[in-house]
Amino acid sequence: MEKLTILIVDDNPVNMKLIRVLLTGDDYQVRTAADAHEALRVLNECHPKLILMDIQLPGIDGLELTRRLKADPSTVISPSPSTRAIYRSRSESFSSRKRPRVLRSERSK
Repeated sequence: MEKLTILIVDDNPVNMKLIRVLLTGDDYQVRTAADAHEALRVLNECHPKLILMDIQLPGIDGLELTRRLKADPSTVISPSPSTRAIYRSRSESFSSRKRPRVLRSERSK
């Protein structure tokens, strides 16, 4: 049985390691990228079934990378969850007109 490939795109090494540890197992092959450019290189080598991507990346941000991937027929993807706590309704998920709202706990205000 072929393992499901998941790509994690996050510039925070702690977040990347945590997600990788949680997902690595018998059923998943986990690939990682620290920025959008590295993610594009990885996507030339493999075609993951799921991409977990940070929104705030150095250089090209996660939303712009998602727009580029959706516009490129060779990288057909479905909307990917973000590694940041973002609240949006399903219909707003990747609308370029909507700005994401970051949820904060009461302690962080």
